[in-house]
Amino acid sequence: MHIEENKIEQFVLEPEVLNDAEKDEILAHINSCSVCKEIYDTYSKIYVDLAAGINRPGTSNDEEIARRVYQRLSNSEERKLLSEKSTTVQVYNGKTEIVERPNILSLEGLLYYLKRNPLQLGSLGLVSLLAIAFLFITIKKSVKDDNPVYAEVKNGALNIYNSSGEVLWQKAAYGIPQIKSEQLMEWWYPNKRYLNINDLDADGKNEVLVSGDFTTRGLFRTDSLYCFNSDGTKRWVTSPEDIHSKWIPNWKRTEWQIEDFFTTKIGNNKKLFVLANDKTYAMTIVSEINPANGKILSSIYHSGWFLTDLCEDFDHRGENSLIFGGTSNDYKRPVIMILGSGNLQGALDKNAFLSSDSENKGNALYYLLLPVTNYHERVSGTNVVEIRQLEKTDKGFIVTTQEVHLENDHATVGIVYSFDEKMQIRNIIPTNWFQKRYDDLYKKGVFKEPLDSTYFNKLKNSILYWDGDKFVNYPTRNKYWNK
Repeated sequence: MHIEENKIEQFVLEPEVLNDAEKDEILAHINSCSVCKEIYDTYSKIYVDLAAGINRPGTSNDEEIARRVYQRLSNSEERKLLSEKSTTVQVYNGKTEIVERPNILSLEGLLYYLKRNPLQLGSLGLVSLLAIAFLFITIKKSVKDDNPVYAEVKNGALNIYNSSGEVLWQKAAYGIPQIKSEQLMEWWYPNKRYLNINDLDADGKNEVLVSGDFTTRGLFRTDSLYCFNSDGTKRWVTSPEDIHSKWIPNWKRTEWQIEDFFTTKIGNNKKLFVLANDKTYAMTIVSEINPANGKILSSIYHSGWFLTDLCEDFDHRGENSLIFGGTSNDYKRPVIMILGSGNLQGALDKNAFLSSDSENKGNALYYLLLPVTNYHERVSGTNVVEIRQLEKTDKGFIVTTQEVHLENDHATVGIVYSFDEKMQIRNIIPTNWFQKRYDDLYKKGVFKEPLDSTYFNKLKNSILYWDGDKFVNYPTRNKYWNK
């Protein structure tokens, strides 16, 4: 047999009105009956939440109320005072107590009446609680959401929107093409990011990151990253390189063109990174930025462009790695660079590879050179093979190269390499366009090797891994990656 619900509610709200035997009996039953225990837990949560919501220091009117009550208690109207229910003073339990009777339509009023009439108004309390919850939701909806979630450049203006699609603020954006914040960096046009929205400091409000167009000199510079607070005020402007130190001073560079900027979680911290290319010398820098003030924390340099990137925990280390795909100037081969920490250092070029100074060597977790196919050598007419796309898989990631550029940029004539979490090759296959064009030339006698297992094993054996001092043809990490 279960305890009456109003008895359980009374036990939760005013246990002092029950004697010890009654309380012991109720408590023993609750511990042995799951139904009554659930009712008890429900009422406990309701009243704890209500009490937490209204507990506050005394109001500024308390002293004035006490003064007026004291005056009334001191005159002949004392009897009238004690019997009138509309006053702010009541008498119960044989004592006079000064209280403030709140409006019943408020949370404070609800708790006030529930405490004094728990059994009669129990049902009313639950209904009122639901009504108040509905009221809070309605009020919340009526307050304008001022958190940026979406950005778009349209008609020469940078428009920042909230989750309801309302414009929060605008800025002139001459020189930046019409683009939306969800458009990511891709190999085909546009091959850079202009906008990114992210909560950089974990305060519940998103910041807006903007960079300029590299083909047009506009209001936003192409070599700078701009950070705006949620209300549109400027937080900072920074360059991808520390102009005061230039950590690799012997490098040739003209002007950095920012290509991508993004946040990712490494360890327990959210980190902000920016990737920029030098258009004259085809160099790349990846820098970590302090989200609070835009200061450069660390940088790593690479001889060649990166055209695509991926932030994933591909090797199940419990934190994301930064995977970049591009091309190497020094070796004229497609390249993969994987960063395993936020403490970036050194350079990845021939000078650094040959240097005996470990501090000058780039501390990438992995650095790989992929092979160049005979199809590229025969048909391309250029010495550049690029990585077009990176994609996460269940046990690693895949890389797609572009061996030949076509008028239709979306036709990928290349090779797909599938790597596992240990950077071992799982599979190598051609794209459909590569297969078709190679087979046509093979039938014409241009190529003597068919696209068979021998052909792909040859590609596999041509993959080179940087071990920190030299290139090897087996999977290995860079020994300097965590230095």
